Amino acid sequence: MDEKDIFFFGSKKTEKSKTTSDAQAEPQNPSKPKEVKPIISRPTTEVDYRTDNPHIGLAIILNHKNVKGQLKRKGTEKDRDDITASLENFGFDVRVYNELTSRKIKILLNSVAAEDHSRYDCFVMVVMTHGDKGRICAADEFYSTEKLWVPLLGTNCPTLLGKPKIFLYKHVAANA
Repeated sequence: MDEKDIFFFGSKKTEKSKTTSDAQAEPQNPSKPKEVKPIISRPTTEVDYRTDNPHIGLAIILNHKNVKGQLKRKGTEKDRDDITASLENFGFDVRVYNELTSRKIKILLNSVAAEDHSRYDCFVMVVMTHGDKGRICAADEFYSTEKLWVPLLGTNCPTLLGKPKIFLYKHVAANA
């Protein structure tokens, strides 16, 4: 992190990250599933985002070494630890989740969407797994990347409205 980074991000360091191997949250409303509507970005004339909240942001890391039907991802622990350290150096509140199934990822994202993000400047999600043709892997199956960001948009997560949401995918080709 150089002086420009420190100037931009400030010194919003928080406590060390929390590593979780299992999402604990249950769905807020387990009744009928919501109808999926197409997401249309709204135009904006803003060139800057607010960066004066108490914390730079929340970062969620999903790490999958053992994916059903795929080879083990060698070195993923180092990648996970390095990105965690980098995000913490920038002042992010980092939460790490390992080997989550598709169902547990959905539960986690609904729980994160229900949180109050008003104290954060932005949101970051890092996913390290296998992937192919616009899909990535949970511990048990492939899913569309859209399933990661839709719960965090609009009325699904009102305290992230107007804030940057950054999604980083690091994946190896399926069966590699």
